[in-house]
Amino acid sequence: MHLSVKDKWWRIVLLNVMAVAVLLVIFRFALEFNTAYNWAWNSYIKHNLNEIRPLRHAPLDQRLGMKLGEDYHYLAYIRDHTPEDAVIYYPSLSDFKDPMEGENESPFTGKLTDKLSALRVLYPRRLVMSNEWGASPWTEKVTHVAIVNGKNLDKLRYAPPQGLFIGILPIDSVAPSAPTTTSVTAP
Repeated sequence: MHLSVKDKWWRIVLLNVMAVAVLLVIFRFALEFNTAYNWAWNSYIKHNLNEIRPLRHAPLDQRLGMKLGEDYHYLAYIRDHTPEDAVIYYPSLSDFKDPMEGENESPFTGKLTDKLSALRVLYPRRLVMSNEWGASPWTEKVTHVAIVNGKNLDKLRYAPPQGLFIGILPIDSVAPSAPTTTSVTAP
């Protein structure tokens, strides 16, 4: 028996429709019995969407702060308290992870400790990382030192203020009226 071109075309369409129907049934049952998928969709994703929807018109800084936590707030603090032409000595991952004096753990997660992530918030400021200290020509041009968990106070060219754990200070001197001297201290 010889089938015409029209009959072959309809046969192919019918086979494809049947295959799609079978795959949909299999897919439906697979999702229904997949506990990881059910957890991700029914609790995790839906809960996050319910949290995010009311904040859709919130400022970008607030949304990024909610997503990235203290790491982002620290970078925003540095950005807001340094001039755009600042060259900043930026702490290492170990500085972020070490707990503050008298604390069990650091408030930072270390998500934004690499140079590229930090520059996305701090641009047009320049950063000198701990592994570049002394090796980069920018070391001589550093204007500010980022203090985190009480670390990097030794980079300052003057006696640091007592009780400073988190902040940004000029490398050469402290001018009380300058906005860069604002610092966050542990309670």
